[in-house]
Amino acid sequence: MRLDISDISPFRAFTSELSGLLERWGASRLDIVVNSAGVGVFGPLETVTADDFDTVFGTNVRGTFFLIQSLVPLLARGARVCL
Repeated sequence: MRLDISDISPFRAFTSELSGLLERWGASRLDIVVNSAGVGVFGPLETVTADDFDTVFGTNVRGTFFLIQSLVPLLARGARVCL
């Protein structure tokens, strides 16, 4: 499943689709979530713009946080999240 975590609006639909896949696979919960998405700005510090910063923070922190939040109902008791 593909997901652009810089846009949090599809997270609810993504979680619902994932729940359906788990059911089809005979599973009910996730034991682990590995979030390996991220973006970066590469260059001298003095050239980083506010838009650059917002893109990095929005994807790497905001998107990650709200994706994990949306997946909480699918996590098994004792599940692990790797960032």
